[in-house]
Amino acid sequence: MTKSDHTSLFALVAGRSHWTPRFVQGLGLLCASFLFTTPAVAEDFLQFDTQLKRDNNLGNSRVRYAVADNSLINTLNVGRIATLGDDPITVILNGKLASTSYNRFTGLSHRDLGGTIEVKKKWGLGPYAPVFSGQLGYERQLFEQADRTQDIQHAELRLSKRVIENLNLNATWRLTQHHAADNRSVEEDYSGAVYDGRYHTWSVSADYSIFGDHLLGLQYSQRKGDLVVTTVSDSAAIYSVAKAIRPDPAFGADRDAYRLDGEIKSWGFSYTIPLNRQWDLQFENQKHDSRVSNGVTYAKRVYSVSAHFKF
Repeated sequence: MTKSDHTSLFALVAGRSHWTPRFVQGLGLLCASFLFTTPAVAEDFLQFDTQLKRDNNLGNSRVRYAVADNSLINTLNVGRIATLGDDPITVILNGKLASTSYNRFTGLSHRDLGGTIEVKKKWGLGPYAPVFSGQLGYERQLFEQADRTQDIQHAELRLSKRVIENLNLNATWRLTQHHAADNRSVEEDYSGAVYDGRYHTWSVSADYSIFGDHLLGLQYSQRKGDLVVTTVSDSAAIYSVAKAIRPDPAFGADRDAYRLDGEIKSWGFSYTIPLNRQWDLQFENQKHDSRVSNGVTYAKRVYSVSAHFKF
């Protein structure tokens, strides 16, 4: 890549109003450069994941309006891992195809197509040297409820370090932006761009291995920026601070979706069990607490069980 290519890539991550086309162009340029590189070591991978998830507050609303549902998520990841140079840098190119199906609220079901490119560098020698990585990603989500269809881009920085033989720590910062396909105004004096949004997330996690190959995980994250709440139409509690409003028929005729400024604090626990060389099973429990700009709070819990197969 030339110097001007790197400059335009930085601009598309830092920019906002025209992020979508420039992001796709920049990510495509990176992927093309990588595909035509002849690495010292390269390995292709293919992985299938299936997850059954239970969310007890899909709309992220107050308890009396909360609705729950189960979803099944199937994901296929395919890509290449390459090691470049004498002072090796690892480059990971990943393509993703996924589908999410809800049991009751079928308008929330969607199909996803996307990809990421990640660059990793280990600073130092031995198993305790820190690893820095940066990632760019793009995803297109096609919803059964058409006005939810959107493009999602993200930029991520991560630091990982093994502190003792069984314990690895991670710190991550991510910037995410959503661009909805339908932003028509449907409420007088309010924007209809509910599913447009921009937010950043800080997270820390710890992975501890037990019994040799079982893995315990703890996670904490804090997200700030735009968030979406679906609750009763004309909700007095949030109407005055909403940045955008539109009906949300996936939840019923008397439900509206609102885009608000706020934050989400999340805690998670996971336990991963390897079944054999190709399969592993993961159980996860997450708690999410949201607070919007006028002080109203929401809470949800998400439970999931996942199976991962590496071809």
